Amino acid sequence: MKRPTTHMENVLGSKIAQPDELEIPGSEEFDSDRVLYFSVKKGQSARALFQRILNFSDPPNAQSGGAHEGGCLIETTTSEIFCAVRFRGDLVGWRKDIEQGAAAVGSELARIENGNLVTFDGRSFSLTECTIEFT
Repeated sequence: MKRPTTHMENVLGSKIAQPDELEIPGSEEFDSDRVLYFSVKKGQSARALFQRILNFSDPPNAQSGGAHEGGCLIETTTSEIFCAVRFRGDLVGWRKDIEQGAAAVGSELARIENGNLVTFDGRSFSLTECTIEFT
């Protein structure tokens, strides 16, 4: 059964995803939007680390588009935490900026592939065994 549109959705002109409707960023690939995950140490601010990663390249490699936090944290079975970053526009430039920034701050990168969180060093964690938090 389709849920009724809320007053706020009518005002905004679009649906607001409910908690049971949220999708893990990167689990479905879109042409205009890409997602990577960067590791965050326990107690470390994901937002502050995100800013350090994106501001590392000076001048930036990306010439168009933008990047933002993906609103999702994934905790693996080994208690590692990964935070989503979405980027669009100059995909090659943004990916290079994110990779260089993550390397500079000692953050590991990962991506979603076939229902798994796969780190760039090849480790794989089934998303069904991970703890997912939408922020």
